[in-house]
Order: sequence, then structure tokens, then C-alpha cells
Amino acid sequence: MWNISVARRWARALLDVVDKDVDVALLQLEAFSRGFSGTPRFSELLKNPGFSCTQQEAFIESLLRTTSGVNPYVANFMRLLAQRGRLAFLEAIIRALHGLADLRKNRLRGKLSVARALSPVQTKALQRALEEKTKKALLLETVVDKSLIGGISIQVGNMLFDGSLKGQLDNLRTRLLTR
Repeated sequence: MWNISVARRWARALLDVVDKDVDVALLQLEAFSRGFSGTPRFSELLKNPGFSCTQQEAFIESLLRTTSGVNPYVANFMRLLAQRGRLAFLEAIIRALHGLADLRKNRLRGKLSVARALSPVQTKALQRALEEKTKKALLLETVVDKSLIGGISIQVGNMLFDGSLKGQLDNLRTRLLTR
């Protein structure tokens, strides 16, 4: 829980600074995070308490020197995370920042699970219908899940719309077993 509140506090601070450029900042932070997690040496630097803040700062500085086009606010944010020994919270900060940015931009993230791929026209029509229902812009991640057998399942926020054949069969099984 403490990690979440720390991450949210850092995310809120960055959001206040980058404001309209939050999506660019998120892309850049995610790129740093992928770079850290994809390289065992970097990952160890972040998670091993044996590395000092000074070592983390030096690492970030060398990384920023070799990376072009980084938003100055993102660069300073990364430096500050290193100075304060908070680089290990980067993934949690990114998740919190996504949530805060979505709130500010009145959008929701969702996951569309389908038994077989939908056409772009079908996906767009479904997205428009959901946006009308939720009164928010929707960012849908589409996943093909053959275990659904048929139909679709949509998770938006904490709501689940299950129109899959698997979901209907599971529901029927539950009802039959409880009688």
C-alpha cells in the first residue's frame, strides 16, 4: 500500500508539470522502464539496495547523454527519482500516471477479448457504442482468446460485459449446480 501512495504522489507531481504532454511523457517513461527490465544489470541497479543514490544518478545521467529527444521534464524527473532512491518505483509510477492521465482526459482503458479477430470496422463500431454508454473516450486493447469459443468479453474499468459462449456456459453450469 505504501508503494502505491508513493507512486501516486510522484505521478501526480509529474502530471502537474507535463500537463498536456502526459502521453509523450508516458511513452518515454515506458521506454526507460522497458530498458531497465530488459537488461539484468540495469534491473539489479534499481532493485539492489547496495547501489547508492549517487550510483543510480550516474547511471541515469549516462543514459540521458546517450538518449536523444527526451522531454526535459521527463529527464529531470528521472534524475530526481535517482537522487531520492525511487527508481525502483518507476513501474508503479507509470501505472499511477496512466490512471491519473485517463481521469484528467476523461477516458477509460478496456480489454476486448474475442474468440476470433474482428474487422477494424467492427472494432470501431463496438468502441463507439461503448463510448456512448460510458460517456468517456475509450482505449481498447484487443486480444484474441480462443477459449471464449464464440462471442466477446469486454472489461472496462471494473465493469465486465461477457457475451462469450464460454461465459454463458459457465453461467449455465453455475445455475444448474446451485439448484
